[in-house]
Amino acid sequence: MDLIRVLVIDGDIDTTDMLKMVLDPDEFEVIATDSSKEGIELINQKNPDIIILDQIMPMMRSREICKVVRKINQVPILVLSVVNKPDTIARSLDAGADDYLVKPFTNGVLVAHLHKLIRRSRTEMSINEVNNHSL
Repeated sequence: MDLIRVLVIDGDIDTTDMLKMVLDPDEFEVIATDSSKEGIELINQKNPDIIILDQIMPMMRSREICKVVRKINQVPILVLSVVNKPDTIARSLDAGADDYLVKPFTNGVLVAHLHKLIRRSRTEMSINEVNNHSL
């Protein structure tokens, strides 16, 4: 089984370190940055299977990052945030995030969300491949 490549873009180094620890290295390859600019560059360089994005980032808000990412890539985006306000969640999803998870969360819930997004992404890719071959 191939490792799931996870790009973590989070301004808090403690969070990135925690994610590296809780995501099983036999299943996930974690690439992390605390810079939104570097994170956008890493999307093209590392071709992640999924992005974990902190909602509150220095320099660029997560919504702005989502919009930039959506212009170049359809990789699934999971936003993590301490903000549990319906309008904030809705704005993140409208900007292109695929899911939104409120901190604190359990490791199992995080992994379940990642698996769900990866399954959906791989299913969509398979459907697109079949449709492209049918044309």
